[in-house]
Amino acid sequence: SLVSYSDGCSGQNRNKTMVALYTELHRKGVYEVLNHKYLVRGHTFLQNDTDFSQIEKRRKSAVVYLPEDWCKVIREANTVKPFVVREMRQPDFKDWRSFLESRYQPIAKDRDGKRVRILDAHWLNFGWGEEKDPITGQTQMVHHPDEVWVVPAKLEDLQQIAAFILEPQRQFYLTMEAAEPEPKDK
Repeated sequence: SLVSYSDGCSGQNRNKTMVALYTELHRKGVYEVLNHKYLVRGHTFLQNDTDFSQIEKRRKSAVVYLPEDWCKVIREANTVKPFVVREMRQPDFKDWRSFLESRYQPIAKDRDGKRVRILDAHWLNFGWGEEKDPITGQTQMVHHPDEVWVVPAKLEDLQQIAAFILEPQRQFYLTMEAAEPEPKDK
């Protein structure tokens, strides 16, 4: 499972591309459950905020002309625990937006017919609590609409075993009721 956090910046984090990316990761089985939580603006703090302030502080005294110079600034920003910098080239960048847009349509309304606004989301969840398999559309779990009754023979066995269970838990088994036996077909 994956839990990720971000600020609520709509242009970077709170958008349909992120929703489609998490959907793709879930559907491909990379993660069984994904949760992405958006922090409340002005009330929360991420560790990367400290990291960025260290980089910004180092940048003030650095000379930056080329992209490679930024790598040096970032490496030197924290002398105690230097940041690991992975230099990337053009082939390392993928066009996720086009890929995802070709596979997923934006959702305009939820199951209840209400308008979906990603900007209003505080928590995105993929996988947990879903009753339908995202690939097959088949119902994964059926909820019992009524109480589940124990057949008389099973209840008799449980009440005999209850003698070995301490109080007050024993009362759970002694007060159970059996289901009415179903009539047998003739």
